[in-house]
Amino acid sequence: MLKKIASTKKILLTTFVVSLFVAVSYSQQPVYKHYTAENGLPHDITYQIIQDKQGHIWIGTDDGLTKFNGSEFTNYTYENGLHSNFVIDIFEENSNKYLLATWGAGIHQLKNDSIKLIPQENNKVTKVRNVYKLNDSIIFGDFSNSLYLYNTKRNWKKTAIIIEDSILKKPKISFKKASRQSKSYSFSETFLNNKLFLFASGNRNTPKTIKPLKGIFVFDGYSLKKNKYSKLNSREVHSITISSNYLFAASHNHVFVFNEKKSLVSQKKIPIKNEIIIQLKVINQKLYFVSKNYKDGTQKIYMYDWDNNLLTNLSQKLAINSLISDFLFDSGKNLWITTYGQGVYFLPRTTNTFFGKEVFINPDLKDITNTNNNLIVLATNMIYEFTNNHITSKKVVPTHAEALQINKRKRKITIISSLFNPNQKHLGTNNISYKHSKCFNFNIDSTLIELKGNLFSSTKKGINTKTVINKIHDSYIRTASLYNNSIIALYGKGGIINITPPFKNEITSWNRINKKFTNGVFSDLFIQKDTAWVASNMGLFKVTPKKTIRFTTKQGLLSNHINDIHIDSHGVLWVATQKGLNVFKNNLFLSIEKELGQQSTFVTKITEQNNHIYVTGNRGLFKLNNIKPFSSQCNTKLLVKQNKSSFYLNTINYINPKSITLAYQLNNNPWIKTSSNNLDFKNTKQGKYNIKFRFKDNLSNWKYSKPYQFKITYPWHQQTWFYVTITVLLLGAIVLLLIYVLQKSIKKNKKLNKNIEEKEKLQKALKEVRKNVARDFHDELGNKLASISITSNLLTDINYKNDKETQEKKLKQIKKDADYLYHGMKDFVWALDHKNDDLQQLQVYLNDFGESLFENSTIRFYSNHNLSNQKIELPFYWSKQLVLIFKEAMTNSLKHSNATKVFLTFNIQKNILKIMLEDNGKSFNINKLKRINGIQNMKFRAESLNQKIHIHTKNGVKIIFTGILNNLKNE
Repeated sequence: MLKKIASTKKILLTTFVVSLFVAVSYSQQPVYKHYTAENGLPHDITYQIIQDKQGHIWIGTDDGLTKFNGSEFTNYTYENGLHSNFVIDIFEENSNKYLLATWGAGIHQLKNDSIKLIPQENNKVTKVRNVYKLNDSIIFGDFSNSLYLYNTKRNWKKTAIIIEDSILKKPKISFKKASRQSKSYSFSETFLNNKLFLFASGNRNTPKTIKPLKGIFVFDGYSLKKNKYSKLNSREVHSITISSNYLFAASHNHVFVFNEKKSLVSQKKIPIKNEIIIQLKVINQKLYFVSKNYKDGTQKIYMYDWDNNLLTNLSQKLAINSLISDFLFDSGKNLWITTYGQGVYFLPRTTNTFFGKEVFINPDLKDITNTNNNLIVLATNMIYEFTNNHITSKKVVPTHAEALQINKRKRKITIISSLFNPNQKHLGTNNISYKHSKCFNFNIDSTLIELKGNLFSSTKKGINTKTVINKIHDSYIRTASLYNNSIIALYGKGGIINITPPFKNEITSWNRINKKFTNGVFSDLFIQKDTAWVASNMGLFKVTPKKTIRFTTKQGLLSNHINDIHIDSHGVLWVATQKGLNVFKNNLFLSIEKELGQQSTFVTKITEQNNHIYVTGNRGLFKLNNIKPFSSQCNTKLLVKQNKSSFYLNTINYINPKSITLAYQLNNNPWIKTSSNNLDFKNTKQGKYNIKFRFKDNLSNWKYSKPYQFKITYPWHQQTWFYVTITVLLLGAIVLLLIYVLQKSIKKNKKLNKNIEEKEKLQKALKEVRKNVARDFHDELGNKLASISITSNLLTDINYKNDKETQEKKLKQIKKDADYLYHGMKDFVWALDHKNDDLQQLQVYLNDFGESLFENSTIRFYSNHNLSNQKIELPFYWSKQLVLIFKEAMTNSLKHSNATKVFLTFNIQKNILKIMLEDNGKSFNINKLKRINGIQNMKFRAESLNQKIHIHTKNGVKIIFTGILNNLKNE
């Protein structure tokens, strides 16, 4: 359309009316998707629709705002910050930043999924119909023919209206409230190429005092400027659009086209009655528009073929009864339609069509072939002649008809069936016949060859040879073709046979496939130069002179069970399978599924006619435009959001989102497929990583993302140095613990050894004590007891009974020995008591003894010490020996010294103990004494303590004991 307009040299000055045929075909189903609340849409009442720079679709609804990526709806409502869930309009400021117009709560801003209300003075405007961002100002309108401006940088707010200049009599912008005498204008607006265009409102129910704006104006936020276009200056313009630098303007039901110089290049009257075009767009040489009926208020969407003057009512075609609120062509030129009550419609950019049960009485179609300009379509019990998208003839055929074979030259259609219907002899201009099997004829080097069932015949020079192919148990021959001067024939379960020249009995099994796949069922054969393509229930085989390749679902086939194959005029291979339609191109299997209009769940046959591919299946006939070779086309866009080592993969695909496959590659490792959109590699081994993503859908090969980098660093408590440090510390602690335990063990052993030694010493000491006690008891007490015993016996002797003098003497001796025994036992028992090992107790005991001994004598006894409050424990057995030493000394002083004074002194300095007994009696020479037992005993007792005693006999007697206390304890 635009090319023809561009080539037009003359401006059309006259308006012409062409009688148009409204192209509404009820026989073919348009390819579309319908989204409602059941599919995740927040509400079926929808308003403005936009596509953002990333590719997401945004839709305002009666229950919030929604963002759509083809797979899921992300909804924004009160919970996300909206003050009203009635979202009327959306405007994208920049990436991830949007303005929202709401009914009841004014303007909101959505930024990075966070919504906030834009404040207004006294909540002046709450019911907003649209919103724009022009320069630094947010501009929005309500339903009172006013525009409200909020400058975000200067922070000023204004209200703009259009009034008539009282002098120039033309529209102008006023930022003041209109007076009663002022004449104002009603208007609508649209935002194109960063400009805000104003024109007439499509609302005819305005007061008479408000005029409709005529012509097209541009508002820059400060003033109003009229764009002068011929034919429009005095007209009400209700919608405009710009396409390829051409401006399209609609006035009522007329459309005008202007070039960049504002010259009119074309105009047409659209055949709609009582309707005003309120929105229009141009795409793919066609005009799409929404019209409003000014009588009943309905709003419909149409498609108009400008070149062919064909009008299509899309609302009627899609069975949309609700009002159309908005429509959009996305970046892929797919059409989106929003409605007031029926949700959203999506029409992909395709001319594919599908003919189902609304066309075919029985849409379970088995076979299709073409004859001249017609298609012959076979169902299980019907045969149809199909021409120009319509059935031109149909006949009932026997149930379970299997296949068709046609002779175009003879206009003969053969129906392969086990049952015949002789009454049906014609279909259109074609004759109908019935056979049990297909028949194939070849003329090779003047040899006529016929294959019919399992019968092979050849005729050359009038000689006919017939051969029954015994190896074939299935007489239903599927197809036969020439391949490298041989005939290759498919017999279903019977396998594939090879018939070679001179075409007599040279019939063999074609081992290129049969040898390996003996149980295969073969359905079709297609020869392409030196390559044979064979369809089977085990996949697709590609046979070349050098090798045989087998393709299965692992390579992308929808099913291994293949019903038919077809190579089109472009050399592209089409594959009909039990699970849908495949296209094989550039060693890649693509899938054409429901999203592109192929509705059948399994496909039976493929043919080509007039640059179209026709495909039969269990739900009808699929038609695809094949003027250009079929090519792969990726409908998927991948958005990667990285947060350190985590990635969110957002795929956008509106055609076939369910077929998306994602994979990632870490460094140069093998690719890993993933079904998750959230990937977190925090548990990956520490190090630096490069990661790439790839994606594909059923209509494309792999596409690759840019590489991303991330680094995994373990927390300090998971670092190697930490483990090494902990290990070293643990080993050190273990070593120290072992050393400590070892030292403790050694110390304990030493202590045990010491205890053993001490115990041995103690035992030795105890033995010595027992020995000493026994010895002392025997020496000092035992002798006395023996003496008493002997003396007592003497008293009973008859010789002494009458000798009183002797008896008295013996009794005195007994008394003396008894006294000695009493005091000796007393000292002995006292010394054995552990508490008397205290030095003070010893001092008190000897002091008491001295005082008692010298009490009735002429000798005065004196005692002193420096012990104060010290508690000094004497070694075991010291107290006894010291008692005996100094009792002996005091007794000797009493008996032999002739002294008048005796002094007992205790002195201790540090750990040296001195005990001294001194008298002022007569001196003597020890060496001249006849008896020295007492002195010898004292020295012996001191030596038994490993200590020393000194005896001085000049100027009286002085006995000094000096002992060293190694275990001195002070408390």
